[in-house]
Amino acid sequence: MQMNEKKTMRTALRRMLRLCVVAAMGYGLCSGTSWAANGKSDFPDITEFQSLGSASAFTERDLGESPSMVRLRLTENGLRVYVDNRFMGVYNGHAMDLALPPGKHVIYAVKLLDNGETLTARDEVELAGMVTQRSTPEVKKYTCEAYYFRKIGPVDVAGCEEYLKRYPGGNHVREVKTRLDRILSDEGLNTVADCNSWLAQYGDRPQAVKVKARLETLAAAELARLEKTVGTDGKLPNTEAVAYGALKTAEPNCSAPLRSRLAALHPDMMVVNVGSGVMLELKFCPFGNFTMGSPANEKDHFDNEVQHSTTLTKPFYIGKFEVTQRQWQTVMGRNPSKFTNPGLDAPVEQVSWDDYQEFIKALNARVPGGGFRLPTEAEWEYACRAGSSNAFAGTGKLDEMGWYEGNDNKTTYPVGQKKPNDWGLYDMHGNVWEWCQDWYGDYASDAVTNPGGATSGLLRVYRGGSWSASAGNCRSANRRGSPGDCSRERGLRLVRVTPAS
Repeated sequence: MQMNEKKTMRTALRRMLRLCVVAAMGYGLCSGTSWAANGKSDFPDITEFQSLGSASAFTERDLGESPSMVRLRLTENGLRVYVDNRFMGVYNGHAMDLALPPGKHVIYAVKLLDNGETLTARDEVELAGMVTQRSTPEVKKYTCEAYYFRKIGPVDVAGCEEYLKRYPGGNHVREVKTRLDRILSDEGLNTVADCNSWLAQYGDRPQAVKVKARLETLAAAELARLEKTVGTDGKLPNTEAVAYGALKTAEPNCSAPLRSRLAALHPDMMVVNVGSGVMLELKFCPFGNFTMGSPANEKDHFDNEVQHSTTLTKPFYIGKFEVTQRQWQTVMGRNPSKFTNPGLDAPVEQVSWDDYQEFIKALNARVPGGGFRLPTEAEWEYACRAGSSNAFAGTGKLDEMGWYEGNDNKTTYPVGQKKPNDWGLYDMHGNVWEWCQDWYGDYASDAVTNPGGATSGLLRVYRGGSWSASAGNCRSANRRGSPGDCSRERGLRLVRVTPAS
């Protein structure tokens, strides 16, 4: 093609191409821009463009967080349209509606000549993503504000507040404010758990004063009902464990008089919903004194089990069972365990000590009131012994109390199949080893109060034995240490400490 012919064609293309851009902010067209015809010396050739995608790839999932709409019309069919070097399709004579995030965008129209060369037209558009009075009713339905309202939200507090922040002059402000007020009202908060869940999410809002007052009323009525169920032994019946767990979770939001009354109750158990109706049962452990370690004449005694008097001055709750795969999956969204054949009620394993910390962090964020952690080594042995001084708690017979190498068939088992100890705790011996919070270190030889283990170290303590452990390694006093790595033999049991305890 001769140079004059090229020039003539480019001039014709410049005259033919007209870009009609309708943007969300007063049409949004940048001033001073114009169409230009360029050779491929300063523009990628058509094969490079084709590698960027096809028209079928332009779907809603590719849109920005709050897209604006650009309506594109060209006067010549067959031109290939690109935005920011991304292929949008071939113009077929009908208006092309392009959804784009706010900001500056470069739009190209490309014509492929018979000899393989290309002619391009270029312009820029700046989108602010908001309806203005200059927009016509036809344009409004393509705006960012309308798209956000219809397609993305707002359906909750975060969505409503994000809408009001982005579009203070939007068409749906009144509707969104009404929706936000309804969500943040105390309507539908009919239980202590409902109020406490609301406060966990929106406790810093002005409406929290009203919700706290409602919680106080509901908690007082529920507490009065529980006080009437206390038995002659001074404890709540196990049938009230769920109700007590909800009150204990709400304790930080209750008044001082209610907290004092709640502290006077001594329930045997607390049940907490960790999500989707999956419950976590915890047993009450009173404060007290015990002899930690084992005597030198105990079978399979190790030198690191030096006996010493240990006092715990605060009561706590400890898991009735080891944390199960079902509970882990509910909180973390996955199941890392090696042994899945026994089912989701088998203990979780194959997770590191640090992974357990992430699980506990997520659980505390999920359950109002939090307070979950790993037990200290002293708390673990105190709960395991449950008043016993024998090598094995409960009946004193390991085959009756836990799964170990003598009866395990080389796998874990669903929790709670063996007999509990005298405080109603299952699988304290065997099934999986249980991580403790402490660094591994030597015991003190003198009496101690609320010990927390070594101040630093290389190994973390784990206790209780496992499905593959010998009988001696499943004793109440046996203690081990590990860098915190994953193992199909190690799991965990949770402790919960609430403000009153």
